[in-house]
Amino acid sequence: MLGSPSVFNNKEKYMKSSLFRRGVGMAAAGALALTGLAGISASADAATKTTLIIGDGVGWTSLNSGNPDENSAINADVGYLTGNGFYYYDNKLKVIRNTNFGTYGIVKDTPTDFEVKYTIKKGQVWSDGTPIDAVDLLLSHVLSSSDYSIKAGLGDPSSNDGSKFYSGGYGGAYDHHVVGLPILSKDHMSLTVKFDEYQPDWEVSTPGVSPVHTLEEMVDGRTTLQSASANIAAKAAFLDDYTKAYTGNSAAKATMAAIGEKWTNVYNFDSGSYNGDNQLLAVCNGAYKLQSYDYDSSTVTLGLNPKYTSGPALPKTNQVKTIVFKYVADGTASVQALQNGDINLYQGMPGAAGYSTLLSLKASKAINMIQAASASYEHIDLRTGDGPGTDDRYTGLFAASHGQKARDLRLAFLLALPRFATMSNQLKPFNPSATLLNSNFALPGSKYYKGITALNTLTTPHTVTIAGKAYSYNFNVTSAAQQKANEAVALKLVRKWYKTAGPGVDTAALHVNFLRSGRQMRVENNAVIVQHEGNVGFSVNNETTSAWSTKLSLNAFDAQEFAWSPNAVIQDGSNSQYLSDGSNNHMGWIDSNVDDLLHQVEGKLSDAEIAKKLGQAEALITSNSWTLPIYQWPQVTAFSTSIKGVAPNSISPSYAWNYWQWHF
Repeated sequence: MLGSPSVFNNKEKYMKSSLFRRGVGMAAAGALALTGLAGISASADAATKTTLIIGDGVGWTSLNSGNPDENSAINADVGYLTGNGFYYYDNKLKVIRNTNFGTYGIVKDTPTDFEVKYTIKKGQVWSDGTPIDAVDLLLSHVLSSSDYSIKAGLGDPSSNDGSKFYSGGYGGAYDHHVVGLPILSKDHMSLTVKFDEYQPDWEVSTPGVSPVHTLEEMVDGRTTLQSASANIAAKAAFLDDYTKAYTGNSAAKATMAAIGEKWTNVYNFDSGSYNGDNQLLAVCNGAYKLQSYDYDSSTVTLGLNPKYTSGPALPKTNQVKTIVFKYVADGTASVQALQNGDINLYQGMPGAAGYSTLLSLKASKAINMIQAASASYEHIDLRTGDGPGTDDRYTGLFAASHGQKARDLRLAFLLALPRFATMSNQLKPFNPSATLLNSNFALPGSKYYKGITALNTLTTPHTVTIAGKAYSYNFNVTSAAQQKANEAVALKLVRKWYKTAGPGVDTAALHVNFLRSGRQMRVENNAVIVQHEGNVGFSVNNETTSAWSTKLSLNAFDAQEFAWSPNAVIQDGSNSQYLSDGSNNHMGWIDSNVDDLLHQVEGKLSDAEIAKKLGQAEALITSNSWTLPIYQWPQVTAFSTSIKGVAPNSISPSYAWNYWQWHF
């Protein structure tokens, strides 16, 4: 409903860029990839089929995936079903403009003045009956403009204190290039945004729509649906506060700050349920709206929105009237739930045993299954500094403040990381010819991948000098022997600082607090990681961390493994992960040279120039030993034969992108 601020979903995680789609901010990049199911009571294949039950292996936490801590694929899926915007991607990655919602286009294009106009189609209403207009687009500017946040007294998003709006929209191309306030048309149906130069991703960096009247009403203490006249007055009040806060009015600043606190917190359900007690939270413009959420079973229920007109029409017969997301542990448990008819649809990484069962079920025509490559990819990050919004300071073993010592330890940890073994364990069952992923910026087959990997040094020999002697290593491990050779170098690096460290030696300073989910794939990966890192003296914890995706910024964790899942195809799609002020930079990475190269990618460049800039930036990241990609996910989508119209996409929202075609 409130949209997604990024192109990547964290949570398995949206990777975020800078588009503001479906009510978040100008951000379009990624979400975290998540999956999991418990507390199942009703059969998904009951005689009367109007309810679709989806197995979710991670757990839903928020209606607001624009909050970086809530930026997950499952949260974005629910947001997609409950909210519409100016476009969507089909499963050929073609941008489809949603003219049911509105239209947009370039109205000025000069070297220093680039303007795009967005027009809402008349006649649409929110689920509470309030007319939708371009005032509902203005929150995107608040969520994406540091200039607005600072002048409106909301705080500097790049500072330790941050903004009152804890938004993933800050720090992207929109933030860097927008000029002034967007201009409303006299009839309030259009919004024109001005930039200081051409924006290459303008077609998918569109403002999201938000029910701003409900935010004003919640600040006033309301929790129930209000009258038509009260809603119109509340929207007018938002416009007044939004405008006056920017020019310094103290009362308006206070109201906008209060709205920021609401937007940041009230849509989140990390520790509580929803039973409709605050009706304003569920106001949306999508085909479905939130009915309930049970925290104990992690079950989300969506029902039809009878006032829906803002997207493609739903089928007239055999409609999916209710959608339930239920937590089921990923892997064998999810496959078993599908086999038993407890869920209708599953997408994830079922593991070798689960995959074998799915193949048998498909062969017997008990289920349908679609296999393809996903744009989600597994990776590992090492913390060097403070996560955004944290009050404490990171002083762990990988902290940049420790200088060369930390750099050596980060390199040693990445050299011992069993990328080849985990890739072989997780991908070979699905694809016998699978190989390591060697870029965090592009996937194999993209127009940038070869150019990036030619420069990013992940596939080239390196040397490191220890006690005057040079040792060679290569991150592109292709055998157990090469892994062993890398670990020998890693151990020398560790012993440079801790002379007695090594296998079987418990060195307190080398304890690594590792963040991961309970996904079966990660449990298996972590067991292998613990073993190999132990070979060079690191002690890595091997335990499932609940609600892991909301903890990515916490300084308590030295390392973390998860997947980025893009929700758009854009030129600067990975910037928010690696810019010093990037909204998906959870690990405190700071490098002005990386910043400079990534900002250059926000301009008008050829494909070759883009690949070169990204390759150079990733080479710096490699030299900093911040992160390593591991593998591109295979995508397995399995579903009951009773549900029709499932045609998964490679980007988020994968299976949900064409929900209007679902029917029984």
